[in-house]
Amino acid sequence: MPVRVVWLALLGATTMSAGAQEATLELDLDSAVRLTLELSPELRRTRAEVALRAGNLREASGTFDTVFRANTTGGYVETELDPDALSREQQRREGLFSVAQTFGKLKEDIADRIANGQLTPPICPPGFTSLRLTDQSGTDLGLNRPICIPVGLGTNSPAGLVSSALQALFAPPSAVDLTAFTARLRAALGLAPDDRIEELQQIGLEQLERAQRLSNLVADNSALGLERLGRIPATEFRNPLALQFTLDKPLRFGSLFSLQARLSGQENNFPGKALDPSFGGLGAQNEFKTGFFLTFNQPLGKGRGSVSARAAERAAAALLEAARRRHEQSNSDRVRDTIVAHVNLLAAQQSLALLEQSVESQRSVMEATEALVKAGERARTDLTRSQAGLADAETAAASARQSLLAARSELARVIGLDAAKAGVGPLARGSFPSSLVELPDVEALQQQASLLRLDLRAAKQEEQASSIIVDASQADLRRKLDLSLSVGMVSDYRSPFFRVLPDEYANDPAEPPESPVNYYSPRGFGRSFTNKYLPEIRVQLTFEVPFGNNTARGRLEQDQQALRQSKIRTMDLDRVIGENLAGLGAALRAARVEVERLRVSVSQHEENWKTTQELRKAGDLSLVDTLLTEQDLTNARLQLVEALRNYDVSLALLRFEAGTLVKFREGEPIGFDLAGLPSPS
Repeated sequence: MPVRVVWLALLGATTMSAGAQEATLELDLDSAVRLTLELSPELRRTRAEVALRAGNLREASGTFDTVFRANTTGGYVETELDPDALSREQQRREGLFSVAQTFGKLKEDIADRIANGQLTPPICPPGFTSLRLTDQSGTDLGLNRPICIPVGLGTNSPAGLVSSALQALFAPPSAVDLTAFTARLRAALGLAPDDRIEELQQIGLEQLERAQRLSNLVADNSALGLERLGRIPATEFRNPLALQFTLDKPLRFGSLFSLQARLSGQENNFPGKALDPSFGGLGAQNEFKTGFFLTFNQPLGKGRGSVSARAAERAAAALLEAARRRHEQSNSDRVRDTIVAHVNLLAAQQSLALLEQSVESQRSVMEATEALVKAGERARTDLTRSQAGLADAETAAASARQSLLAARSELARVIGLDAAKAGVGPLARGSFPSSLVELPDVEALQQQASLLRLDLRAAKQEEQASSIIVDASQADLRRKLDLSLSVGMVSDYRSPFFRVLPDEYANDPAEPPESPVNYYSPRGFGRSFTNKYLPEIRVQLTFEVPFGNNTARGRLEQDQQALRQSKIRTMDLDRVIGENLAGLGAALRAARVEVERLRVSVSQHEENWKTTQELRKAGDLSLVDTLLTEQDLTNARLQLVEALRNYDVSLALLRFEAGTLVKFREGEPIGFDLAGLPSPS
């Protein structure tokens, strides 16, 4: 039957009179022990301590749990343009401005020449008045025509770059008018005039008109391009977006495996500008990156990390085992205390019963003496002696009642009974055994105690936990050297530009065929998944040398002192257990001898009392002898009760110190060694 059911049954069986203020609950030793294990607050506390240590172990084991993490990062970062970027933007606009200005002037110059009948193009356009046929050393370059060089400008300037475009429109003629020169030469030689001169003049006019149209087109397009570029930007911005998924698996030998998937998108541009570089954009495509990585991290120093990595879990496991042994030991403590309290209560009850019996005997003697005094057969002094004996007996009984109340209250406290239900406390049911158990082998118990004493085993587990922590602290003194190896595949996809003019897609053969996407678009991430992957391998070594290393050294010193204290506690507890067993073994032997002697003494006093009563009735014995005989019998019985109490207490304490008082299975008590202790009558 479960203990709680027994407790409820016992309370249900408690009887109360109509005007009674106190509930009377009688418990035998076995019921008292079981109620203690169910109701003791101390056991509930140690049970909670076990649960707490189990939680600590689970928390420490969680260090090696597989962890999935997902995080996202987005933002907006705006910065000033660096000098190089600012210079490039200025050159873009200066080049277009120079082209527009140059071809505009060229168009006007050609128009003036056509109007004036000059069919030859200018030697060089305005601003390009220098001709060069040789290099700087004077060596002939072997060119068929001179090259137009901008005055005072290098060939890398925007105006210098325009020179190549100009020479594609027309070939600057020589300083001599070839048409007039040809006519005069033929006349001097007596040749007929060339009929093709007029044709050549017409061709020259058409070339000038064509150059005029092209110059006008270039000037207009350059001006339009400059207008589209807009003002020179002062800042640029970056819109990043990153998604990262990580699966980490720490291992108990210090290593770490990590599987990562990274997705990132990024937009770079100038504020207020379209992404189309023709309209002032930075010219950076929206970029999408996808990467998959497997990372392995292995400590090479500090014992390769295995000592420190497992230290918390191993120490928590040892402390959990210690808490379980402490809880079991607490069960033994409560059983011991309950047995002692129950034996004390039983002795108090029996002592009170003997004293009350003595009071009744003294009262009978007094009443008989009073009758004889009235009859004149006894002197008044005999009655006075009888009354004094009765008063002494009643005083002793009253003191015994107080001791009984204290013993009942102590048993209720040890069990953990509710005072509202238990009143002043329960009564003990049972009697001291008539036969005594065999004396145990104390030396054998001392040898077994190191294995059976639960608090000693708990102390050894705590010592082991301290030793584990010390080992970890010693490992942490070493230099840190970690190796990290990451292997992965990365895909980089760049979106087409968002074109302001849709026809630019068709005009640019390098434009990707896909539609453009924003930097945060799932479509862009999808394209990066199917794009070409390239390998990425990284190897990293981390070396750490703390100067002084006072933190690790201080922690080691603390842990070493904690270990030393644990060892001292274990050794001292082992010593105390051995001494207690030796002392209790001697006390048990002495108590056994005392019980046997007092039993013989009580038997003799009982025979003497019977004889005294017969002689008293026959008038052959004085009142004083009768009173002394009764007092001797009562004292002998009280001494026997005390000796039995001492014997049972010593026996229970000896079993407790030896660790045999309570038997456990999977941390729960399954039996008690109550042989030789009070049993139900």
